[in-house]
Amino acid sequence: MKMSEKRNQVILYILLTIGAILFLMPIWTVLVISFTSEGQVYTSGSALWPRQPTLENYQRIFKAYPFVNWFRNSAIVTSLYTLGQFISCTFTAYALTHFKYRGRELILGFLLATMMLPFQVQMVPLFLVMTKLKLVNTIWSLVVPAFFGDVTGAVCIFLLRQAFLQVPASLSDAAYVDGANPFQVFTKVYLPLTKPYLAVMVLLSFMTSWNDFSRPLVYISDINRMTVTGGLSFFRTEWQIDWSLTMTGTLMAILPCVLLYVFLQKYFEKMVISSGVKG
Repeated sequence: MKMSEKRNQVILYILLTIGAILFLMPIWTVLVISFTSEGQVYTSGSALWPRQPTLENYQRIFKAYPFVNWFRNSAIVTSLYTLGQFISCTFTAYALTHFKYRGRELILGFLLATMMLPFQVQMVPLFLVMTKLKLVNTIWSLVVPAFFGDVTGAVCIFLLRQAFLQVPASLSDAAYVDGANPFQVFTKVYLPLTKPYLAVMVLLSFMTSWNDFSRPLVYISDINRMTVTGGLSFFRTEWQIDWSLTMTGTLMAILPCVLLYVFLQKYFEKMVISSGVKG
């Protein structure tokens, strides 16, 4: 390796290290504050380590608030939401890829156009629908929309459509010759060959539901039915914000997403590699 190449590689590693440190600093600050007592948060400043580490915040958050219920509710909502997104997005992407019919591209364009609509625009109509269905103040108000695409539906549908387009048509033709029906082609050919993309879709759906802060506050008023991210709002009153509990709750709330990403990281790499080779 030439000296210039070594120098460029060293510079690249240094820049990446600096970027990683800058990215991790906010997370480290959250970790430090979670082990800092409420009285010392405003006096310790931007300390890189808690002066007197304590588990007081973790004890308070479980005693003063139904944090276990919030976690359980988030787990149920996220699981059902991810399942709903999986069903609705995979079938829609399959219909937009495998079958040929008039208006298919128009439907795809309409779906992609919905990506430009923020939740704030959809909030009132969806609330009225949930009120008519009598789902307000229940976890089902956070789950039912997923079976119809919901917020990240267009993104996941487009992602899966691009993945299904990479499946050779000869494979589905061979399956039809062997007597398979369209549903069997979908489950036996398309889904097994696009596992990395499906894993990415699952992660996107999981993070969207788990990190959803707005909709639990709109649809749910009972504190015991709240999700973990929506529950963080209870640490803020009209006059002050309990930063110790807020950071402690935030730290515990992001752990499931981090663990899931670590578990599904290999599928991200496979998706990038397959996209680069075939694209």
